[in-house]
Amino acid sequence: MLFSKTRSLVGLDIGTTSVKAVEVIERGGEVTVTGFGQVEVVGDTIEARRAAVNDLVNACGFGTRKVVTAISGKNVIVRYLTLPVMGEEEMRNALTFEASKYVPFPLDECVLDCQRLQGGVDRAGDGQMTVVLVAARRNQVVEQMACLEGSHVQADAIDLDVMALGNAFIATTPKDAAEGRISALVDIGATKVSITVVADGTAWFTRELQAGAGRDMTSAVATRLGLGQEEAEAVKRNPEGREHDVSDAVAHVVDDLANELQLSFDWFENQFERRIDTLHLSGGGGRLVGLKDHLARVLGRDVVDFDPFSGMNVDAAVDAALLARNAGRLAIAAGLASRVKKG
Repeated sequence: MLFSKTRSLVGLDIGTTSVKAVEVIERGGEVTVTGFGQVEVVGDTIEARRAAVNDLVNACGFGTRKVVTAISGKNVIVRYLTLPVMGEEEMRNALTFEASKYVPFPLDECVLDCQRLQGGVDRAGDGQMTVVLVAARRNQVVEQMACLEGSHVQADAIDLDVMALGNAFIATTPKDAAEGRISALVDIGATKVSITVVADGTAWFTRELQAGAGRDMTSAVATRLGLGQEEAEAVKRNPEGREHDVSDAVAHVVDDLANELQLSFDWFENQFERRIDTLHLSGGGGRLVGLKDHLARVLGRDVVDFDPFSGMNVDAAVDAALLARNAGRLAIAAGLASRVKKG
């Protein structure tokens, strides 16, 4: 095509301790990373997150103001339902009735959405279909939008962390490489662990864990080694000769994480009668010394680092080496940005 359409988008991951962003452009079916950045959040308030977003947007000088961000936590509900086969309009009309069975808070306080899923692992019988139902409390959506105020960005969409994680994998993994394989994506953030199981180019299972997150690891290092939180975080990230001390300190946290992962994997495998082949680790906590080997041994599966940019080009103006070093921490932001291909 002589004049192909170009679309730009920024994936904006607003976390508890940091705000991360990835800017991409899509042209002729190819996606190129044109910018990225990260800013720490000072304080657990909307104002602190808003300030971090402003600082990041100003520092990066992105070429587009369109962003996609995401929400997560106990006020977000994801349910996979088996329903009679019906059209899109009929499915959405049935949404409120179905949601009332599964959403534990008033529906008039929620934002609802749904989507039909299709793929080879689907166990829905003849005349049935699998639908993912998402419900989020409206006040959380409002708070997320408040974090963008003053930064002169335009929210193109609001996604979920667990869905963005799946999108990052689907967007960067060739179909022939993923065909017939089941992949579990595990992103270990500061305060939560996001799990998404992908098969046939679709996310078929999602879950968030509070156990085994980065702060738990840091606190364990601080307690065991008699360090302050900041010093413990630094030692956790760069042990520099204290690898054994760090591994011993976080052993119980890693065991708790492995147990929760095994429970999640067992549920999926019993439900769909398919085995999860590979675990792809991301997030700051995913780079913990010895974690991959420990999880591989306990779970009996291949465990690898997840690179959300493996299928993307990198613009010449971007520091490719720095991007690669931070790839794991940028997985959710990359997944949010990958929605550029849907536009």
